[in-house]
Parts: sequence; structure tokens; C-alpha cells
Amino acid sequence: MTWTVVGVVGNIRGPALGADPPAMIYRCTCSGDPIFRAAFIVRTLGDPQAAIRAIEQQVRDVDRDQPIY
Repeated sequence: MTWTVVGVVGNIRGPALGADPPAMIYRCTCSGDPIFRAAFIVRTLGDPQAAIRAIEQQVRDVDRDQPIY
């Protein structure tokens, strides 16, 4: 796999006070790599099935070829 560096991030805050932050790679989730997936959780007061259909339609309006699981 070949990656292209498009930028370098400056200093960041680590997860623990006083500790050096770990080495990190920031990667676009739109790269098509199945390891990197986006997910979200939705709470609805109405019919959950109707909410699912509405959300799926919104995703398809943006990208008809985007897989939805």
C-alpha cells in the first residue's frame, strides 16, 4: 500500500498529563480501506424503521454508491 503525505500536524495534547503523545497517523475515512469505517448512532422518538429509511435516503442523496450497513 502506498500513502501520500499531504500535511504534518504540529504539537498535540496527549491522552495523559505529563506524558508524550503517541505517534499517530491521521487518515481520511473516505480512502476506501475497509479497516476505516464511519458509524453513527441515532436516537428517535418516532418509528425506528421510518428513521432508518430517512437516514438511508439522506446518505444516498449524497452518494448513491455509498454502502450502508
